Amino acid sequence: MKIGEIKAQAIMLMYPDVSISFDEEDEKDVERAIYELKLNPNFEGVLRFCIGSINRALSYVEGQGFAETKCVDISSADCQRTNDGRAVLPMPNDVFSIERVLCHAGGKAYELCFEVRGNEIISDYKSDTYTVIYKVKAERITSATPDSYKLNVSDSIAEAIPYFVAAELFKQENSQASQGYFDYFEDSIKRIGEMKAPCHQCFETIYSME
Repeated sequence: MKIGEIKAQAIMLMYPDVSISFDEEDEKDVERAIYELKLNPNFEGVLRFCIGSINRALSYVEGQGFAETKCVDISSADCQRTNDGRAVLPMPNDVFSIERVLCHAGGKAYELCFEVRGNEIISDYKSDTYTVIYKVKAERITSATPDSYKLNVSDSIAEAIPYFVAAELFKQENSQASQGYFDYFEDSIKRIGEMKAPCHQCFETIYSME
């Protein structure tokens, strides 16, 4: 879901009489629709405030532990070693927090002890393949971010963000509607955050013990 779509959806939540039409698949059309909204003095300020509100929504998702869970397999060939022989795993670029580190042996996956040092994950166990399970950190936007830019979060999370934006920007004007929007946003991301990580063979072993 593109930034422009999130802004447009938030405005339509706040002002139901406003009709915004554009082709979601066409980047130029998304930018055109938002540009036309900016020409309306009623929406220029709202669109400007949307930027900070979207970032706060992403921070809320991460801070409440509702960020998406991903996994990545790391070959031992891509790992380094400490002086005492411990494995040094590279950190995925989009990590908010590391949840688990697994090793694979005998067709099963086992949870390992680990520690995080800067941009590295340190583990005692030597394995051919490690699986790192982690919460995803979303990239923040600025006023220079084009409206055609797509957030690096799932569509499920992106589709909930307009409700957070509307809740913040509508708080003074209509507190009841604002609370309703926030409740919808929070319920949506809770459901997303409670989902298991993407399908992976090791999860059958780990999650079956829950």
